[in-house]
Amino acid sequence: MEHQQKIGNAYFMKTHKIKHNAFPLNAVEIYIQNINKTSKTDAPYEGPYFIHNITRPGCYVLRDPTGKLFSRNVPTSHIKMVNKPKENEEVPHFEVQAILDHRVSL
Repeated sequence: MEHQQKIGNAYFMKTHKIKHNAFPLNAVEIYIQNINKTSKTDAPYEGPYFIHNITRPGCYVLRDPTGKLFSRNVPTSHIKMVNKPKENEEVPHFEVQAILDHRVSL
């Protein structure tokens, strides 16, 4: 019986995305999956949001940049963390010198 449970647990962990580490409070910008997506052109993620609190079963209470709380708790599997450049780090900037070829549409 215990052997079958270990096999079943190993298969479940292999086929499901479960994050065991909690996201830090107020430290990072996050985006959540757009579960109300109706067409292919809708954005796959909504945001930015900030983590306001963590509930007991592992869901998150979110707030938007204005401070308003999100209407529902969001599970860990729907959250995507955004890596922003640090304040001292410069974002690479490029300029186009010339366009070498282009198409003319008729």
